[in-house]
Amino acid sequence: MRFFLLDDFEGFKEVKSWFNNEAFVSLQINDPDKGKEVTYGLPSQMSFPMLFYRKDIFVDLGLKVPETWDDVKDIIRALSENNMQMGFSQAMTQILMYQEKEPWYNGKTSDTVGISSNLDSNVSLDAFQTMCEYFTMYRQPVAYDFANRFRTGEMPIGVADYTLYNQLKVFAPEISGLWEFVQLPGVKQKDGTINHTAPIGVHALMMMKDVKSRDKAWQFMKWWVGSDAQSRFGNEQVAIMGTAAKYNTANVEALQAQPWSAQELRNLRQQFASLQGTPMAPGNYIIARYTNFAFYSVFDKGTTPSDAMLSYMDDINKELTRKRSEFGFITQDQLDAKQKKGESKK
Repeated sequence: MRFFLLDDFEGFKEVKSWFNNEAFVSLQINDPDKGKEVTYGLPSQMSFPMLFYRKDIFVDLGLKVPETWDDVKDIIRALSENNMQMGFSQAMTQILMYQEKEPWYNGKTSDTVGISSNLDSNVSLDAFQTMCEYFTMYRQPVAYDFANRFRTGEMPIGVADYTLYNQLKVFAPEISGLWEFVQLPGVKQKDGTINHTAPIGVHALMMMKDVKSRDKAWQFMKWWVGSDAQSRFGNEQVAIMGTAAKYNTANVEALQAQPWSAQELRNLRQQFASLQGTPMAPGNYIIARYTNFAFYSVFDKGTTPSDAMLSYMDDINKELTRKRSEFGFITQDQLDAKQKKGESKK
């Protein structure tokens, strides 16, 4: 490894408590020597989607903020009757999978997570089909400038990263106070609760092997991701450059210390309580590429969503296997051989 693992540094457990636990999911790998997951980075910035909507237009149309994706379908119909649209992301597949408690990868143990893609499970294929239907059956646009259409009212609701808040505050002052961002619509569970989970993206600090002083590097990392430094940096950016420079810090205390309104902070806390990280797997880039191919096969050629996705599964898993082999991770073939050997001994 070309970087230091951070778990054994003094104060690591305390540092970890400064963040949402899900922020570390993509910053951990399995260490075969220790037989557990170890951490190679500290979160500095974190992003996640939320739901933006125009309060004034919703009042005019008599619409309520959607709690579930079924509610969203009703809203799309009402918007369509008024020549309006909703903004969706192709990340909807992952959102729906997580809200159905379906993992992104196969693999039940820390050393096998990411061994293959889970996009061919029934729940995943249903999620992909639902995502495709928003663009095919419900005719919502694939390519659009959400900030512009949100400002004009052509698209009074949409799923977007919460940092869009910064742009709207500066880009569309004429609708200030007329919009809000809230937690994502969710999937109703068997117990009647609604799962509003959103996937997260994380930027992180790592300590490279050629660092001259491990202790000084660790002290700097702790200082930089700490609430004092992150709060000061975020607030000074806003003071110098305005609201557009509000910083999407991963530190929970620092995020809450930024100049949010009481309602904005409540909404952020709601979504912050329903976040899910995605494990980092060798070759993970291939999944976004081929799911995009699968989507356009559905959108442009009318291919059945399940057929489109399944047609790329072999290519996805071959690349995951190739990269796992390159970096010394256990592959599906090795796992199968290991299990077969164990069964033969019995």
